Amino acid sequence: LVEVGRTGLISVAGGKLTTHRTIAIDVLSRLGPELRPRRLAASTAALPGADCVAPIVYGVDAETSAHLHGLYGGEAARVVAHGGPAALDRLHPDGPDVVAQVRFARDEEYALAVDDVVRRRTTLAVRGLDTEPVRARVAELLDRDRSATARPGVAQAVPAS
Repeated sequence: LVEVGRTGLISVAGGKLTTHRTIAIDVLSRLGPELRPRRLAASTAALPGADCVAPIVYGVDAETSAHLHGLYGGEAARVVAHGGPAALDRLHPDGPDVVAQVRFARDEEYALAVDDVVRRRTTLAVRGLDTEPVRARVAELLDRDRSATARPGVAQAVPAS
């Protein structure tokens, strides 16, 4: 949803990575002529991760490989590389989501909270696998890993008590 306020402020609510270029063109077309770029055409370059032709992550079972490829495209191997010990351990026995996804979400996607991982970075919630043991495991991974990877000069989130 793109709206222009009374003062000319352009606001964007919603959108997805797959539509961000279309949204950007829409916003740019609403700018005044003095600010609007002369050329308004979306790039045809592949989106990040879309350059992978084979849905195979080497060294990973076919189901997990297909799952990771479906979510991350050509970046699937990078997700596995963030896994460290137990990278391919399932977060729930009935679902394909793995430990590496939690670490990737923290390291690359700035996920800080359990809900951010369970609801937006994995398929756990949509599969009905958002259980207390799963949430505890994700929290443990986030907390343990966050303190182990804390960088000097970078603020760390403090969980609410």
